[in-house]
Amino acid sequence: MTRFDRGFTWILRWEGDYSDHPADRGGKTKYGISAAAHPGLDIEALTKTQARSIYHDDYWLSARCNRMPERLDIVAFDTAVLHGPKMAIVLLQQSLGVAADGIYGPVTNRAAWQAEPRMRGLIHDILSRRLLFVSDLVSADSSQAAFLRGWFRRILALQTHVTCPGAF
Repeated sequence: MTRFDRGFTWILRWEGDYSDHPADRGGKTKYGISAAAHPGLDIEALTKTQARSIYHDDYWLSARCNRMPERLDIVAFDTAVLHGPKMAIVLLQQSLGVAADGIYGPVTNRAAWQAEPRMRGLIHDILSRRLLFVSDLVSADSSQAAFLRGWFRRILALQTHVTCPGAF
């Protein structure tokens, strides 16, 4: 199984089949792919194969997960899926202590690979920032409170998934 496939398997655990929750800003959603992010796409007819391709190109590659160390790649991928590739990179950069410009360039790449010995701490920091980020989303728009518990559960489960021995 490739690193992307492991990430895609993780995403599908959390992203259900078809939904159209009234508070979801993405509108109609299937496998986590939203109508708002992909206008013109027939969400109801979307296949897992099509979703996999979208996840690979629009999230995995856009967030440069393919260039990151193992474990960090899935953390960034999950972040990109929920908050966009740029925010995934910004949160990573903030945790790495490099300029947070949302561009995964050579400085960020070098810092990510140099963080390997302290990967658990880095992952914890990124996910802590995500918890604060989603809390701020709900503070800014109370309609999003319907998703807060699920977001927290997902983030905490991701922490366990990528930091427990034998996870990879």
